[in-house]
Amino acid sequence: MRTWSKTCNGIAVLLLVAFATLDARGVGAQQRGPDVSMGPAIVEGLCGGCHSFDPAVAPEVVPQSEQAIGPHLQGVYGRRAGSVPSYPYSEALKRLDVAWTEDTLRAFLSDPLKYAPGTKKLIAVKNVDRLDEVIAYLKASRTAPAR
Repeated sequence: MRTWSKTCNGIAVLLLVAFATLDARGVGAQQRGPDVSMGPAIVEGLCGGCHSFDPAVAPEVVPQSEQAIGPHLQGVYGRRAGSVPSYPYSEALKRLDVAWTEDTLRAFLSDPLKYAPGTKKLIAVKNVDRLDEVIAYLKASRTAPAR
């Protein structure tokens, strides 16, 4: 006859195996939070076509002639929207009275035309995991204080 203790131990072992299997396939990964180490590759892949991101360069010193299609992303987390002096922002971004935080970046990057109608940014990041990783990386790599 099985005791209650042995039954509970058996259930616990099954649950541990199940959770380990889920995690090994990546299903449980989103519960741990975004993988910041993926940030450089993701930012380059998703954002690099229009934005530059060189941690060694402060965005204020990048001349407009060297800017990519979009503004320099170094230090964007915590920065006021539309505030890099050398970048010609759309009126929509100039009018935004926000600092880039997790919430404002999430809203803007997931649907730029809805968040800032008239923005030049047309590409949205619809994959929630990629969006989380981009935001986590931008936050972790910020060097500029909020303005």
